[in-house]
Amino acid sequence: MSGGVVTRGREIRDQQNGQHSKTMEQNHDEEQVQLAEANSLTLTMRSGLEAISKEIRDLKTEMKKDLTTLKEQVTENVKSEINELKREMYQQLSANTKTLQAQGSRSPRQRDGSRKQRGGIWR
Repeated sequence: MSGGVVTRGREIRDQQNGQHSKTMEQNHDEEQVQLAEANSLTLTMRSGLEAISKEIRDLKTEMKKDLTTLKEQVTENVKSEINELKREMYQQLSANTKTLQAQGSRSPRQRDGSRKQRGGIWR
């Protein structure tokens, strides 16, 4: 009977070893699945980040074009305003010059607008 007990013990041990092997295989398979999922997630995140980076680059390029256009428009507007201001200043200066020349051509009595009194009579 001892041979039967030994055989039975071996069978139990072999079953336990087999179950242990199956458990180790299952654990290994689960780890492989988790690793594959992690790799997939990493690839998904990387793809998402690359897409976001591309969008940022595209926006930067577009904004640079818009800023260049805006700069050109502002420059043109400022130049136009400065030219208009210069024109107005030259017109006013010209008018002032004509006024001064007209005042300079009048007689001294006409310039100061004064009259002199002689013998009680204003002249």
